[in-house]
Amino acid sequence: MESVTYDDTIVYYDSIGKGLPILFIHPPGLGRRVFDYQKKLADEFHLLLPDFSGHGSSISTLSADIVNQYVIEINQILLKENIEEVIICAYSAGGTIAQAFVHLFPKKVKGLLISGAYPKIGSLGLDFMYKFGLYMVKKNPEKLAKILAFSNARNKVYKGVLFDHTMKTNIDHWYAYYKDTYHYDVRNWIDGINCPSLFTYGQRAYWINMHKKYYQNNPNIKFTFVSNAFHQLPTKNWLSFNQLIRHFMQIHFK
Repeated sequence: MESVTYDDTIVYYDSIGKGLPILFIHPPGLGRRVFDYQKKLADEFHLLLPDFSGHGSSISTLSADIVNQYVIEINQILLKENIEEVIICAYSAGGTIAQAFVHLFPKKVKGLLISGAYPKIGSLGLDFMYKFGLYMVKKNPEKLAKILAFSNARNKVYKGVLFDHTMKTNIDHWYAYYKDTYHYDVRNWIDGINCPSLFTYGQRAYWINMHKKYYQNNPNIKFTFVSNAFHQLPTKNWLSFNQLIRHFMQIHFK
């Protein structure tokens, strides 16, 4: 495992494979292990899978804006790896971090993939998911870790992996990640997404995929719906998700 250190921050990350670099942005709590199935892409690409501060063994003093804090952490990883342009791949609330990074460092983003993208909370279902997460982080983080692991794993072994890794998460960072992305509204930044982009949704996760409406006027953003799937594409529908990533890369960068 690699790490980058600056100020009072240490961010650990996996760096595997060779080729065009793809950096993955995890949702609150789950950390980098939520992308375990995407490691299969290392046969073609250079994968960077960080645990953002407060997740795994990564540490920092919590700032007032965790979205900006994680954007800086991504930039620090790219600087250490001497990467001038990267493909960003984000999952769920990680998509807010991804869109903020594109806004602040547009020249560094070669392509953008988001599973379950939304620029703001635009449905009652997503609003409930956030409020439940915010409540459970403070009330019963172990129970929330079990729920997240169960919802993202199809087998007992991987469920255990996700649970154990989630339980390493610092409560304050976990809560701040939920809170800040709950209040963020990046609709004014959508027109600034000028790189090739693919936003994927589970066909059955209507409370998430209804957010497509915010993006459909940007010609750089294409959409794919995975049939009979819910929100957990990188974990429960990883074969389809990985195939979409490979196809996106082949179309735009080969």
